[in-house]
Amino acid sequence: MFNSVFETAADQWPTEVWIKQPPADRVAVVWDQNYVLNETEFAALSRAVTAIHGEETYFLSPWELPEGFPRYWEGSWDEGPVHELGDFPLHETCCYSVRGAWGLFLTQSDFALIGGSTRFLESLENQLPEPFTSHERSLIETYTELFPPPGEPARFLRPLLVRLHGETAADEMLAEAQARLRE
Repeated sequence: MFNSVFETAADQWPTEVWIKQPPADRVAVVWDQNYVLNETEFAALSRAVTAIHGEETYFLSPWELPEGFPRYWEGSWDEGPVHELGDFPLHETCCYSVRGAWGLFLTQSDFALIGGSTRFLESLENQLPEPFTSHERSLIETYTELFPPPGEPARFLRPLLVRLHGETAADEMLAEAQARLRE
């Protein structure tokens, strides 16, 4: 099921994980995750998944696991956000649909990518305190401040924005953030 939602080569995981299109016809950024969704975001995701897809459970696939651990677990929405499996804390993790309809990749860089149908993402976004565009803007501003001009932005940022918006828009977004930083 993981490979029906996410696309990656074994030697690229986790830096090049991407949500396939399809199943996703839209991918969005959710910012400031610290490896897990907070209670509000988890509840919004749970409601959107249940309403749009009727799924009461999901799969969870952590990136780093001790030897002998299973590659994925099935979680239940009513259990709340998962911060650890047994005594093992979660870091980079994928959470995804049991039917392959949506996927969420929580990164070590404090953001998540979520993909699914436009209807699903609109339902989720309507339940969040801020729209996805605000999350994306905060991500760009934070990483532009961490890697200020004249240096290059964080290694992952431009490729991420290119994948989401195309080269021209990505370059414009980064140039605008760098210009604001110079002001």
